[in-house]
Amino acid sequence: MISKQGNITNYTVVIPHYNIPDLLSRCLLSIPQRNDIQVLVVDDNSPGADEYSERLPELGRRNVRLIRAPKRGGAGYARNLGLQDAFGTWVMFADADDFFLPGAWDTFDKYLDSPADIVFYKFRAVMSDDPSVPSQRLNHFNRLLDDTKAADRSAELCADFQIPSCKMIRRALLGRHPEIRFEEIPFSNDVMFAARLSQVISAVEICHEAVYALTERPGSLSYGIGWKPGEAECRTMAEFRVHKLLGRGKRNWSRVTVQYFWEMLKMDPEAFDRCFLAAPQYGFPRWRAISRVIWNSRNPWKGVRLLQHCARLQFCRK
Repeated sequence: MISKQGNITNYTVVIPHYNIPDLLSRCLLSIPQRNDIQVLVVDDNSPGADEYSERLPELGRRNVRLIRAPKRGGAGYARNLGLQDAFGTWVMFADADDFFLPGAWDTFDKYLDSPADIVFYKFRAVMSDDPSVPSQRLNHFNRLLDDTKAADRSAELCADFQIPSCKMIRRALLGRHPEIRFEEIPFSNDVMFAARLSQVISAVEICHEAVYALTERPGSLSYGIGWKPGEAECRTMAEFRVHKLLGRGKRNWSRVTVQYFWEMLKMDPEAFDRCFLAAPQYGFPRWRAISRVIWNSRNPWKGVRLLQHCARLQFCRK
């Protein structure tokens, strides 16, 4: 096992941050002050960031570095900036409003010598304002870890486990593949990162202990997915690009993607039209998606109107 007393950095934790300094402080306090842990906080041009050094004493820790992004680029951009300066054996991502649970780092130490490219670990979903209150946010990712038994499903697990947190990634792997980076888009910047990662990994390991608190917080990017202006279209196009990368049959219309279509239909019909027309370019059958949207609506009259609209749209396109 690599010595924690030596000069080797075993872990790099990259934390993108925008304007939630109190929650960032909570996250930093959950990471021990150890010489083998490098912590990179990448601030995405928060207002008042000039005062953070005085306001947050945790930023003065010897293993913590604050990186000021030269422009406002979003979480994907911030994570990419952090990767440029990462030098730990393992790279981990944490969101600024999340935190590590007690005993987490003792658990991570057990996997220091793992031969895997990625070590996945489970989380506990809680409300940010009161972590004693459980949340249902993203619990399907925990179920995904529970359901993955066979080693030959490593790539599939990697592609489907799209959140950037709750995994230790071997930095040498990312160094050999500079194309594995986060998309610098407002939403779903992590899905392509996971898809590209799935194409190059050899083996994964799964830790079934919950060592990370994944929080639910009104106002966060992931709260009320699909409701923000432009969000459903951005997330749908990200899923399209993943499908094209992984190939037909590797991924198909998911329940979430269908939900994005339904949200666009209600909130932004022009975005719905753009995604409907673009679908075949990425290997998605248009009418399969529409049939699922109709099924989800549970309303025959809405279904007829939607079919007429899509048929007219496709006919006019031709």
